[in-house]
Parts: sequence; C-alpha cells; structure tokens
Amino acid sequence: KEREQRRAMLKEYISIMMNSKLEHFLPRVYKNKELEIVPFRFVFTHPEAEKIKKIMSKYIDVNSMLFKSPIVCSPDGPESLGYSFGSCLISEKVGSEIINWPCILPEKHHAKILEIFKQIADC
Repeated sequence: KEREQRRAMLKEYISIMMNSKLEHFLPRVYKNKELEIVPFRFVFTHPEAEKIKKIMSKYIDVNSMLFKSPIVCSPDGPESLGYSFGSCLISEKVGSEIINWPCILPEKHHAKILEIFKQIADC
C-alpha cells in the first residue's frame, strides 16, 4: 500500500510541475516511462531554491531536506569527516539548489501537501 501511495504522490507532483512554470526544472528521470520510481522524496533543483524553501517553511520542515551537502548526516559537518569544500563543486552546487518534497506521509495529508506544492509551483 505504501509503495502505491508513494508512486501516486510522485505522479501528482510531476503533473503539477508539468503544468507550471517549474516544468523546465523537472529532472528527465521522472519523464522516463521505462523506470518504476518508488520515491521517498520528490527531488529537483532550482537556482532560487532558498526563496522556494522560505515559502515551503511556512508549511513543512525544510530542515529535513536531504542531500544539501556532499556528505550528509555528519553531526559535526562534512569537514569533520575530511571533506574539503571546493573539492566537489557539482555536488556543492546541487546541494545549494536542491528541493525535495515528502512522498511518505499519512494519506490524510496528501491533498494538503499537494495543494501547497501547487501554490508554490504557481508562484
């Protein structure tokens, strides 16, 4: 059941994005009909990610976003594990522009989170 709910959420996010000004930012992988994606999060990048996250933060916890850094889940920061900033510029750029929306949440919240996503996509 969870698998189908996650796929349904993904389908809704893609549909909203395809019908908004964010269409250009939809990753190609989501358009590949040969793939069966069962996402934990719906992920894309946007050059104005901070602006979008500020709007999102009114509704959801943006601190729980994943992959904001080349090394994640290091309590003392990536440097504590030997990472040197500037050594992986693509990952750093993607991390600064990443936006991800939950696909796993109680079904009773699906409509509301999709409504919020649509409002942001239409901004």
